[in-house]
Amino acid sequence: MANKKCPKCSKMQLGGNFCEKCGTPLPNGAPQVNTKQGQASYPSRRDAQGQETGNKESSNYFSYLQSTLQNPTQLFTFNQNKMSNGVISILLLLITFTLGLYFLANSLLSPNEQSLPFFEISSRLFFSGFLVVVSGFIASLVVLKFVKVELSVKTLIAQMGAFAVPFLALTSVSVITGLSKSVGLTLVLAIGGLFVFIFVSSVVITMYHSMKTNESGQFVYHAICSFVLTVVFLYIVFRLYVGGIVGELEGLFVW
Repeated sequence: MANKKCPKCSKMQLGGNFCEKCGTPLPNGAPQVNTKQGQASYPSRRDAQGQETGNKESSNYFSYLQSTLQNPTQLFTFNQNKMSNGVISILLLLITFTLGLYFLANSLLSPNEQSLPFFEISSRLFFSGFLVVVSGFIASLVVLKFVKVELSVKTLIAQMGAFAVPFLALTSVSVITGLSKSVGLTLVLAIGGLFVFIFVSSVVITMYHSMKTNESGQFVYHAICSFVLTVVFLYIVFRLYVGGIVGELEGLFVW
């Protein structure tokens, strides 16, 4: 039985039609709720639900990383539902690539020199890596559309993102080697990891889908076309943007 509040004397009582104190008829509507308590409880519930959702998504992504590392061939079965995981993997690859090179460049400065501007340098490195990834992506997309493979843009992103997972391990290590001033190893892990990822993912994904859906049997030539287009796009990117950044970075050091 719900509590009722007398509209005249404000006495609270359990049930009944009349106030036990003053005899005033009590309303028969819905039980009154402490508004302040109700409002105070809702934000905490929303926060708990948001935290639970975030923890679940993080758990799902780590499970995705683990399963992809254990069996990389399953990436060919990924569809657009895995696009968000693919985007996260590519972003993490670019972030670790950027940090590895930035820490390396910063560690090579003499003790008397001021640290390199983080945002200015890292943003350029990140954008350069992004252009490299886009070059390989567009090359694959163009060839697959040319040979009439029905593969959506979202599915291609999902599969290339899954392809980035093993190389993400390499670029992650480059962050440590960059801090430890290991020039050769950092360049191999960061730059080599990024470029091998682009060429291998572009060629292998193109070959797989061409071999699966194209009856002409020319999947090897399709893969070669994907490789050549990637090289062409990368050359354009270097001529227009990346080459200038490399020159500026070289100018910061006296070798």
